[in-house]
Amino acid sequence: MRITRRRLIAIFAMVVIGVALGIGARALFVSSQMMSSSSLPSGGFGEVAIGGPFALVDHNDKPRTDGEFRGRLMLVAFGYTFCPDVCPLDLQLMGDALAILGPDGDKVQPIFISVDPARDTPAV
Repeated sequence: MRITRRRLIAIFAMVVIGVALGIGARALFVSSQMMSSSSLPSGGFGEVAIGGPFALVDHNDKPRTDGEFRGRLMLVAFGYTFCPDVCPLDLQLMGDALAILGPDGDKVQPIFISVDPARDTPAV
């Protein structure tokens, strides 16, 4: 199979997004480790679990789990609906990458996870 320029660009975009998410997750992990250290007073932020199984609610108020996406690649982005610039750009890049992949894009499940669940309700 010959890799076209468009597919190469899509793969590159997905790798860049993946690396950015990995760096963000690592920063979050390190931050959570520092916040849960014994030097913090009681009532701190607690611990954050990174990776592994998840159970979330989608935009239609339907429960969704990682098990539904087994066998597919997941392209995960984190953000919030009141994000004015970066979040819409990330979602546009994800959509463009999937469009460039064409039929191969059907093997990838894009997932946007809110980091502001108090405001990002299914109704919003």
